[in-house]
Amino acid sequence: MLHQRAKMAWMKGGDQCSRIFFRRVAKRRASNRVFQITNSEGQVLTNRDSVISEFTEYFRTLLGGTRRQRVLDMGYLRPLARHVLSDDEALALIQPVTPNEIKTAVFDIDEVKAPGPDGYSSGFFKAAWPIVGEEVTRAGLGVLPDRPTTQTANAHSPGSADQPISECIRTRSFYWRQSCWLKNYFRDTISNNLPPRCALKVDLRKAYDTVEWDFLSAVLTLFGFPPLFISWIEECVTTASFSVCVNGAPHGYFPGARGLQQGDPMSPYLFVLAMEVLTLILNQFIDQDGGFKYHWRCEDLRLFQLGFADDLLLFSKADLSSVHLFKRGLLEFADLSGLQVNPQKSHIILSRSAAVYRDMLLPILGYQEGHLPLWYLGFPLLASRLTIADCKPILQKIDDRIRGWDGIMLSFAGRLQLIKSVLTALQVYWAMAFILPKSIIREIEKRLRSFLWKGSSGVGYAKVSWQQACRPVEEGGLGLRDLLALNRGLMSRHLWRVIMADRSSIWVDWVIHCRLRNASIWTVSDRTGSWSCRKLVELATYHGYGEYDLPAIHGGRDRIIWTGPRNSFSSAVAYDVFCPPGPKVD
Repeated sequence: MLHQRAKMAWMKGGDQCSRIFFRRVAKRRASNRVFQITNSEGQVLTNRDSVISEFTEYFRTLLGGTRRQRVLDMGYLRPLARHVLSDDEALALIQPVTPNEIKTAVFDIDEVKAPGPDGYSSGFFKAAWPIVGEEVTRAGLGVLPDRPTTQTANAHSPGSADQPISECIRTRSFYWRQSCWLKNYFRDTISNNLPPRCALKVDLRKAYDTVEWDFLSAVLTLFGFPPLFISWIEECVTTASFSVCVNGAPHGYFPGARGLQQGDPMSPYLFVLAMEVLTLILNQFIDQDGGFKYHWRCEDLRLFQLGFADDLLLFSKADLSSVHLFKRGLLEFADLSGLQVNPQKSHIILSRSAAVYRDMLLPILGYQEGHLPLWYLGFPLLASRLTIADCKPILQKIDDRIRGWDGIMLSFAGRLQLIKSVLTALQVYWAMAFILPKSIIREIEKRLRSFLWKGSSGVGYAKVSWQQACRPVEEGGLGLRDLLALNRGLMSRHLWRVIMADRSSIWVDWVIHCRLRNASIWTVSDRTGSWSCRKLVELATYHGYGEYDLPAIHGGRDRIIWTGPRNSFSSAVAYDVFCPPGPKVD
């Protein structure tokens, strides 16, 4: 339990009772304490009971209250749905759950995840499975109804909602089956003389917490899920009850009336299905209205939105009819689902050629006007090249992490492990999306090098060169990654998908259609297109890629086959291309 409270997932071995471990627990406990809060009327509450009451009532209103009991018929959207379960797929979902599925579900839960109210984590059940396994399996199978149920959350006793074993088992069991279906049906989602255009960055207020349960049932019906399976999902979702933990102690107890539970393995998939309804609504309005105008680069692909969970980006030509259609669609979706747009956190971004329409478009939506670079999914949305200033957040995160660790208390081996597990990973997210400026990579390496050899004391010197430290251990190095080669290797994954014309990716479709225009990645000019596309073209001509220096044909008949090291292409293989292995040492 202390390991979970420390939130140190990188510590997989070593001394679990070290000073830094307990110091981290104490630091998190102190930083998470709330001593005052401002209520909705602007009053600052400092009294302990008042703070607890404010938190409890807020979440009681948000998650509890009266459950909506509307009968929603979304059959009118069925013709627009691209992916509906077949009879065989629906039948596969309601096959009896086996004891082996129960065991797999339990053993898949990370041992350091938060335990239930009884204090038992998954680590206990894994260790004691020979003793408690049969009983746990019976409990998991016993909570599954063998026929559809119409009971509401109020029909269940508080005890049934508080069974952590049953909850984790049934949600995990359905998670595997549902994910197997979803992965086959959802695609990956990522000058003044031009037409005026705009983008809407839409923020949904408390997205997971405000989804209405009757809407979820209607969504599952819309996509062809069988009634028995829907009843199982409802059994998992609608039996939730909540207590509010304030300063380490639970307060209040109330049954839920809406929302998806954070951390539930089913929740992301249910939310993706819910957001698919918004796409269907907007498609219906576009087909019926006839006045919608696509972004000039997206009309042929009929592309008007990108979404990742509740991070929604809509784009079109900057005109009244298109923006008004977006607003109508969002309002209808809000009425069905309960997911409301937060105008204070939503933005409309206008191109320079659309500036004259600002006074007409802003009042329609009530959003704030945004400007590039605008942050989306942790990245800056840019209209030009990635600059050093744009990358400053990476350096800031690394500096904050290093300052948060007491380097004097860490051994050299501890600092080395932190660099491998934490600090290197901080920049990997960016390295998967951008070819980072070399100056930024040098700045990152400078910080890692200083932390490794000097710690926070600032005393010490490098024992070997950084290039040697970035070699594998079997080659006499420390097993660190060469960040420049890592960046190129990660970006090569996108390049390979373009080369292979991976049509499961919207981004690849867009690049081939709008940037390459069905030409080869090797014949297109590296002087045209956006900065990121030019960098990818430069990467394609890297001398280490001679194995597939062939014309790419996207007609579907000819295929390019990887003939380099290992059997198939991956980021790890690409890393070896940019950082070739050297001779091993004895």
